[in-house]
Amino acid sequence: VCDRLSKLQREVTPHSWEHTFDILQRTYSGRYHDVFVKFDQNPVGSGCCAQVYKAALIQDGKQVDVAVKVLHPGLEDQFSLDLALMKTAAGFLTWCLPSLTWLNLDSAVTEFGLLMT
Repeated sequence: VCDRLSKLQREVTPHSWEHTFDILQRTYSGRYHDVFVKFDQNPVGSGCCAQVYKAALIQDGKQVDVAVKVLHPGLEDQFSLDLALMKTAAGFLTWCLPSLTWLNLDSAVTEFGLLMT
């Protein structure tokens, strides 16, 4: 079972460059070329939620290589819904079981969301 599930994470068909281009254009107000001095159109990898590209930008006068993660089509809305449900569940659990307050579940969900986006 673990082997099959790991394939779902690793062996994902990449989404199109057109999708990535649209996301970059929206994110950087049509000026992603002003942000990145280099952007490889071939993904380094594609997982269950996103794919990653090599890029470079100028920081403090030096070219810095970066990785750019782009969510697969349709996942942004689904991920937002999932995070909202997780926040609701965290609040409900803490309300039902006050002994869980020390876990600070709401903050954990918020941090998870920041790491995933």
